Parts: sequence; structure tokens; C-alpha cells
Amino acid sequence: TLLITMYQAIAEGEIGIYPNPANNLINIDFSRCQLTLSQVTIMSITGRMVYSNLQTSDIMKIDITDWAQGVY
Repeated sequence: TLLITMYQAIAEGEIGIYPNPANNLINIDFSRCQLTLSQVTIMSITGRMVYSNLQTSDIMKIDITDWAQGVY
């Protein structure tokens, strides 16, 4: 499935997520990814959706300033 393929792409370094840990802004780098993505959704560890948006560039910058500390 696509979700498993995305996890594999992250594990293999095709999708970068940085910095980790982050305080104000995270970057999701799709520039090395061969998948065609359209929707990016971030869930909290409890399964609550905290972010959902269309991928509009090779590097997405997401403001997390108002997010509670935790694992996403």
C-alpha cells in the first residue's frame, strides 16, 4: 500500500524530515523521493490528525509552533 511505501521511503532516506527534534518548524524533503505524493497528513501518537495539506513543493515547511510537545 502507499502508506507502507512512504514508511519505506523514509527509512531508506528518500524522504527527509528535519530537524528532529524540532521546536518551531519542520521540513519534509521529497526531492529524492520517486513517489508522486499529493496529501501529507501528520498524526499525533494518539491518532489525532494535527496537520493535513497538499504537497506543493519538493520541500514542505510546516510551522509547529502551536503544537503540543510530543511524538508525531
